[in-house]
Parts: sequence; structure tokens; C-alpha cells
Amino acid sequence: MATTYLSLSEEQHRQLDAGLAALSKDQDLDKLMNLAVLNSSWQADDPAGLKLASNMPKEFYVQFRDIAEKCNQSGQWKSFRIAVHEYLHPPRSRVRTRLVLPPDFYRQDDEATQKSWEEPFIGDAANVLRETIINHTETLHLNLYSMSMSIIQSSGTGKSRLIDELAHTIPIVSLNTRPSNHSGFPAADEQVRDFLDITDDTSDAADKKYYCFLSALFAVLHRYFETTLNERVGIGGSNWSLSEKLRYLMTHEQTCSAQGPMRIEFYSEVLKQAKAYVGNLAPVDDNSLVNNAKALKKWLPDGTPLVLAIDEAHGLVQGVSQDDQGLVHLSRQLRKIVGERHIFTVLLSLAGKIQSYMTPAYMYPSSRRRAGRLCVLPPFTAVGFDQLAQEAVEENKLLLDRMISDEFMAMFGRPLFGSRYKHGSKEIKLGILDFASQKLRGGGSMPRSLSASATLACLATRLALQFKPTSLDEQLEQVEQHLRICLSMVKEDLETAITIAPSEPILAEASALITSLQPGGQTLPSLLRDTLLGTPGLSLGDRGELAGLLLLTMTRDTIVYPRHAAQSTTNRSIPLPLFFKTLLGIPNLDATLPVNVADGDEGAAFGEAFKDSRIHFNHFVKVTDSEVINRDFLWMIASRGAGILCADRQLGINAILVAVLDHKKPLGPDNIVIILLQMKNDKSYQLEFRGHLYSIMNPYLLRILEKSGPCNDIPFIRLVFALASSEAGAYRLTRPRTSPGARFKQDVTTSFTSYDFWCAGISKETFPVVGGEEHVYRDILNREVFGNNDYMALQHEPREAEVLKKSSNPATCKNEDHWRYIKKKAVEGKVAKVNVGTEVQVMAADDEDNQEGHANKRRKFC
Repeated sequence: MATTYLSLSEEQHRQLDAGLAALSKDQDLDKLMNLAVLNSSWQADDPAGLKLASNMPKEFYVQFRDIAEKCNQSGQWKSFRIAVHEYLHPPRSRVRTRLVLPPDFYRQDDEATQKSWEEPFIGDAANVLRETIINHTETLHLNLYSMSMSIIQSSGTGKSRLIDELAHTIPIVSLNTRPSNHSGFPAADEQVRDFLDITDDTSDAADKKYYCFLSALFAVLHRYFETTLNERVGIGGSNWSLSEKLRYLMTHEQTCSAQGPMRIEFYSEVLKQAKAYVGNLAPVDDNSLVNNAKALKKWLPDGTPLVLAIDEAHGLVQGVSQDDQGLVHLSRQLRKIVGERHIFTVLLSLAGKIQSYMTPAYMYPSSRRRAGRLCVLPPFTAVGFDQLAQEAVEENKLLLDRMISDEFMAMFGRPLFGSRYKHGSKEIKLGILDFASQKLRGGGSMPRSLSASATLACLATRLALQFKPTSLDEQLEQVEQHLRICLSMVKEDLETAITIAPSEPILAEASALITSLQPGGQTLPSLLRDTLLGTPGLSLGDRGELAGLLLLTMTRDTIVYPRHAAQSTTNRSIPLPLFFKTLLGIPNLDATLPVNVADGDEGAAFGEAFKDSRIHFNHFVKVTDSEVINRDFLWMIASRGAGILCADRQLGINAILVAVLDHKKPLGPDNIVIILLQMKNDKSYQLEFRGHLYSIMNPYLLRILEKSGPCNDIPFIRLVFALASSEAGAYRLTRPRTSPGARFKQDVTTSFTSYDFWCAGISKETFPVVGGEEHVYRDILNREVFGNNDYMALQHEPREAEVLKKSSNPATCKNEDHWRYIKKKAVEGKVAKVNVGTEVQVMAADDEDNQEGHANKRRKFC
């Protein structure tokens, strides 16, 4: 049992030490470590230790070798046993246990959801949507099929809340047609959804049903605008605008399980009228819909349309063919009132495929080239990101302990997780990571193995995958089921989507949790190869960037989520020396000396220099602007637990990690360690290092540091991954064997401290985390594809739509719209008001061929 492991008496410790001492002359250190775990576990009756000793992984030896060396020298192994015990049985605060739901958990869940809804709306999305709708109604669209537009975005981004906020300034009639087998807030209008079910109707009957429903809706609205609406809001709302009165009718006393009584009564009247029309019990003709729509105009303020907002519009997709769906019949009826520009329809859905159901039949691919075709309005996607994290990060104020918390990570990205955490009970807060993992997987309990689409979602969230599937349906499935963000649906036929998996720390941690709980054979590398290598449009980079990011991510997960431990830890702050000992197969790494030493720096050895340093990251973001590669931006990116995949054509480096130099001090540009990585998937780079690569990785050439900037005493760690090398090995570089004043002529200045490493070959000798999966990594290195993104505001969207789309991909570009979560004063004078896409255009003074002529000046390796 775990408690007796720490209860070994001093006499028992001495006996165990004596046994190891007797074997120390004949056994190597690894064998002694195995025996120390085996004997201690047997003495303490610890099954977890016995299991570990029977199949001890490579990373265990790497992690515990230093302490084992000291224990072997002293002959006293007690500290080793205690360290192993804590490794196998983390303290309760670090143990991840299965959350036991209290009996009233679902009530708590509903309360958290409703409280989140009542929070003040944050951001500009409502104003942007309002301007977009008005621009559409005021613009003469030639050949427009209907005055309708879809709002397409993944779950939790605030689509419904956006419409509710818009309802303060524009009259909105809300309708929720969520399918009966789904739940959510606001609740479905069940009676309307059931009435509009056309599963058993002929096409003509379905057209008539939708025609009669819209005619009845406008007729009842007219009566409400005349008298009933004022009666419903009472004296207290007598001075409200029409928009506010209608919003009160639509939302008053709504709950997670049902709409409010006034809304239910309203739609009961609508359905009573619609059924009378359908049964020919009330007069209705071909002009009724248009006439009823026209009658509403007198009640509307000048220039303000009436909006019919249908939430969860995918609930109207029924039937077996695309041209016989509820949305198709709705579209046909809306076509009849296209000339009534004061009536505008908005369809909310996380399913991008609803756009195709609003498209005229002859715009389908079979007749796409038909001349004079009608057009549809492009969907609205600009909902924004980081609403709850705006100005949450302030320079020299944020401590690492807060950075790694669920609460802090949940603030970033879509508002779903942050608002749920803020308003949730203790159980809701403890379960936020499980909730995020469920949403990312697409719902349901944790499966024994992930589906291909769920695997793609998990990997894209962490590894900055640039993914453009050849099939629109495949791409939109990621938006609908797995929280991918849709930036735009582009081109005239709206059959191409631009989607991304942006920086969301809580989802990245959820992804790490999901993959750590997969069966033993389904490791992160194997999941990537088996599920994704056959997926068209996946960008793996031409220099092996993805394999490099995978190695870094696996190193992090090996420490945070060890598969062989009895429990997974949630201590996400990793000592920097431990991280590198786990990553690299270099003995006595702590003794590594810097290659370059900044003026005034003592040049301490690696272990001493970084004894207080910690690293925290759980995902990568791909930046698109080289000017982000600067110390003033790098600490900001690190605050959201992100590493950096550099922009295409970035000089000298492919990826960056940022650690906290002294974890007891706040994060800021002067308290960081910058780790620069260059990946090479080129067989010309072998075991022998190339000095010119490090010269190009000069932080002044890269403009990470400025000559005229503040004190440049932050240390650097520079690594080259020669992944295609046929020879394997990792080693440290040493200082040049020249006089202290001698410098390579490529170096603008070497007044910076750096610890340099050369890592050749994708093997366990170089990278212990590779283990027995060398062939998996080599498969990954064999793929090369490219990708790109676009934030352009569409024709009738205001400029602010571009701002919101950029905010949906945080921390990737110098433009201020990507940094809305940073305290304003931290970025003043650093961000660009207009994204000009400036890139570093610095070339090394000597090319590779010239370097061959300066072999005598190369640094030597040990």
C-alpha cells in the first residue's frame, strides 16, 4: 500500500542500502535503479512500484539518473526512494481522479449556463452583425435568391448570445428548432419544430406548410405590434423600444428545459393560425405571405429590419435528399418575399452544410455553370475570440502558478469554458477539463479508441496543423463536431471554407488528456501517422517541422501525463533541466557550458543557470508575421501556454519555446528563456554539426533582441534537429577554441548567452522519447504539403469583421487584433495598427559553401 512506502524505518533503509552497495561494483547505474525500485516496492508492498520495475521506460532512467548517481556515490538511497514514491503516487493536489457527480449536478450545470447567459456581453460582434445585416438590406443585390444569411460557427462561440445582444437594437423574432435528441440553452420551441417536421409530407405539402407558417407568423406579429406586445411588457416596459419589448417577449423566464410562458403562448397563436391556413379553415392565397410581410413595415423604425432568427437551424434538415429538406422549403418561401427588404432571416448553426440547403437548386454542382444563376448571401462567421481574456495578461504581473491553472486557461478562446468555470459550482470547476475533452471529441463518454475526425481535432488543437481537406463536408464536420473555427466560406459557389484550430489552452490540455488515456498502442505519434497521413491537404512542413513539434510535445506529455504512473499528474510547470534531460540523450547535461556569453554574464553551467527555470506549454500556434518573433511578443504568447511554429520563409528558425527564467518572479520580457529550434529534413545534414546554422540563429539577426533595446541578459538555448541524418546522436557544443575576442564574421554581435545542441537522427539515442517508434516518425517526415489562412472581411461585412476573425486566431501576428487579451499598456508601441506583413529579410554573410572554406573556425563538439 502507498502509505507504507514512506513508512519504511531507518533500519529498513539501511538494509536496502547495504544490498545495493554489495551489487554496485558489478552492476551499471540503470540496473541499480531498477533494483532499488524493485526491492523498495517489495519491502513496501507497493504494486505500482513492482509494475514499474518490471517494465521500466527509458524516460524514467533519464528523469532519475542524476539523483541515482548522487545516492550511489553516498551509498544512501533514501532520497531516491522518496522521489520514486512521489512519482508513482503524486500528492493529492496533483492527482487526477475521476469526478463523482453529485445528485444535483445537472441542476448545477443548468445554473452555470443561465448565469453565464446573464453576464454582460463583451466584444464588438453584435455591432458588426448589425451593420452587416443593415448593409445587406440597403444594398441592391442583383439576382439575390432570398434575404437570408446563415451564422456558422462551432459550439461555444456565443452565436445564440450574439443574437440576444443584437435584439437590444434590432427587432428579432427568435425560434429554436434544435433536434429532440439534443439539449442546450436556450431551449427548443418544441411545438414549432414538430409542426415543421415534413418527414411524412409530399414536396407540395411541405411547401404549403412553410408558406402557411410564415404567413401566420407575420399576421400574429402584426397583432402583437398593435396591442398585445404592450400588454405583455406592462407599464414597466411602456417606454421601451420595439426591439426591447420583443426581446422581453422572447426571453422572459426562459430556462434550460423550456421557453418562457409568453413565448410559448405567442407561438401557440402562430401555430393555431398556421394550422387554420393549412386546413383551409382561414383564407390564405398566393399573396397572403407578401401582404402580411408588407404590413409589418409601418411598425419598424426607418432603416431597421425585422429579423427572424432561427437558432439550431440544422433541426430543419429532414428527409432523404438535399432538394427535399425543411430548409429548402423554407428557402423557397423566403424567396417570395425577397423584395420586402425590411424582413431579414438569420439561420444559426454549427453545421456549415445548412448553407447548401439555402442555395437554389440550379446552383448545385450538377448545373453549376448555368448562366444567370441566382446568388445567396455568404455566411457570417465573425464572432470573435478571447472575450473573457481581454487585458487579462499584464507585463510583470502574471505568475507561473496562475498560468497553469484551469481557471486561467479557460479564459482564452471561446467564451464557453471561461463563463462555465466562472459561474460553475465546485464540481463544475473540477470537471472543466473533462467537459472540454468531451466537447473536443464530439460528445459522449471516452471511447476505447478515437475516431479519425476526433483524432484530427485533438492533433490540430495542439500541433498547429494547417488543414484544408479536399471535401467541404469533411472540413465542416470539424467545425460542427470538433470545435474547429470557421473564418470564412469563400468563392462565389460557397463550396470552399477557410477553417483553423486556433490557440485555446484549455482545449489543448483536454487534447493532452484524451491522448494520454488512449490504449498503450495508440500513442500521439502513431495516432498522427495512422489517422492523418492519408488525409489530403494536411501540411506537415518541408523541413520536418511537425516531427519536431511532436518530439517537443511528447517530451512535455511524458513528464505531465506519464503512462506508466499509477495516476496522471496535473503539475504542468516543468523544471527546464528536467525537460531537456527527457528530450535529449545527453549524459551529464547539467554541466553544459554556454557557447556564447553575454557581456557581464558569468557563463554558469546549464544546471545552475536554469535551476529556477520552469517551462509550460501544451500547444503550438503558427504565426504568420515574422515581427512577432521578438522578446516583447514571445512572453505574451507564452502566457497562454503556447509554443511557436514560425511563419513560412522565416529566416534561421522553425519553432520557438519560451520558459520562465525564475518561476518565483512574474512573467515578462526580462524573465524568460528563449529556446530556438531549427529542423532539417535534409540528408545533407548529418551527425557533424554545421556552424553557420547557429550563426543564422543569432537573436540580433532574427530581431528577437534589439541592439538599442533594454538589457539583453536573457539566455537562449539553440537546437538544430538534423532529422534525416543516417547517424544518430545528440551532443552539446562548446565554446570556440579561439581567443575571447575572436568572432565569426557572420555574427552581428555575440553579446548574448546561449547553450547550443546538435541533434542528429530520429532515434531513441538522440531523443529518448522516440522509444520504439522510430519508423512512425520517419513516416511523418516523408510528407510535405503547405497551407495558409485568410481573414478578409467579405463584401458586405464592415472592417470590424476582419478584426474579429483575427482575434479568433490569437497571438499569431503583430497586428493588434491578435492581442486582445493583453493589457493595453503592455503592447503600446509594439503592435501594428495595420498588418503590413513585414518579414525579416536578413541573409547570413557567408553561405554554406563559404563555410566549408572556414572549417578551421568551426566550433568543436565534445
